[in-house]
Amino acid sequence: MKTLIKKEFEIIEQGNAERQISNNRFKLLRDFVLKASDVSKKEYAPDFFKLIVKNSKEAIKVQNYVGVVELPDGFRIEILPKIDLSDDDKECDKTRNIFLKMLQCMDENQFKVSDFANLNTSKMPLFEIFIQMFLNDVQKLTRMGLKSGYVHIEENSKTFKGKLLVSQNIRENLVHQERFYVEYDEFQLNRPENRLVKSTLLYLNKKSNSDSNLAEIRRQLMFFEQVEASINYEADFSKVVKTRNTTEYENLMAWARVFLQNKSFSTFSGKTSVRSILFPMEKVFEAYVAKMLRKAVIKETEDDYWREWNVRSQYGAKYLFEVPSNKFHMRPDIVMKKDDKINIILDTKWKRLVNDYNSNYGISQQDMYQMFAYGHKYNCPNIWLIYPKNIDMKENIQKFESDCNSLKISVSVYCLDLDKKGAFSLLLSHLKEEK
Repeated sequence: MKTLIKKEFEIIEQGNAERQISNNRFKLLRDFVLKASDVSKKEYAPDFFKLIVKNSKEAIKVQNYVGVVELPDGFRIEILPKIDLSDDDKECDKTRNIFLKMLQCMDENQFKVSDFANLNTSKMPLFEIFIQMFLNDVQKLTRMGLKSGYVHIEENSKTFKGKLLVSQNIRENLVHQERFYVEYDEFQLNRPENRLVKSTLLYLNKKSNSDSNLAEIRRQLMFFEQVEASINYEADFSKVVKTRNTTEYENLMAWARVFLQNKSFSTFSGKTSVRSILFPMEKVFEAYVAKMLRKAVIKETEDDYWREWNVRSQYGAKYLFEVPSNKFHMRPDIVMKKDDKINIILDTKWKRLVNDYNSNYGISQQDMYQMFAYGHKYNCPNIWLIYPKNIDMKENIQKFESDCNSLKISVSVYCLDLDKKGAFSLLLSHLKEEK
């Protein structure tokens, strides 16, 4: 079935043209946007879709979430990040690969994209690539061997073992006194984690359109012949425990929740006929910059200047107000420390700047207030705002400076080229020059 490909902030229109969707499908998506919000749970579908009017007709504008949305009939909408590339040939394929490279930097407690180099991403839709990521983790598990565990069993047995449940035994076996209603723990493969992995494989066997993915799903299912499929996802997820012996299942359980329960990085995870795997680009970009900058610093250790530097993300030691009792936590995206002192603060913003000096390049006043507060609270005069580079913007565009209470604060605005090899080494060189 055809997949509609859109980029952030593009518009989904109803109709029969190439870049539109049918009226019936549009209605399903529109109803999803209207009904999917749950204010009590702070879940808002409009965070990634916005209803608008275009040419006197309703339309839907994609927001800055990237991934896949699937309608009940299996029709998929693939949303890619809006990235300007130096080469327009095969633009969607390159954009998709850049996004996946960024995605692998997400916190491993949420998703850990492993063996990225082995993924066959050429011309493959995002949904099939997500399936590949899950299958890669299943392959690792089955190569090491499925883990057995103690499974709690209650049954009416012909043999006595474990503990007799007296009331149930009287109720069930008043006539059949040769039986025993017992409970016991048995060490077996049919543990909750294995049931959920098998259920996910069975689900994806119905959803995938890729011959290579389908072949691998069926091959992996052979390792789960002694495992039952889960009949109650919520109950089995509640029984999943993290131990040193079950680390192989952590990422698999995250993917299982995405596929079986429609839970992903999107702010909405509700029970609806429209399913989604959506990632907020602000978080993806922040994680990517933090991880790649950390790698670049480690790589540059031959340079004496960077040898003692330490890069930390989401560092939060200060509050905007100390009275009453530490209010409004101030947590910069990235701090760079040397000699146990914060020397550089970096904050990432997934936003397209404009090449217009008079409008401050599109930098929001709120962002500048935030940077000014960081500088004063952390006593750090060197602040950097990192944006993605677009076709109109050069990399190092502006430096803003302010003298206040004997602390001179400079905020450098930098546009990172996501399609450029060595982009983070170049950023380090700018950081060194400005320091």
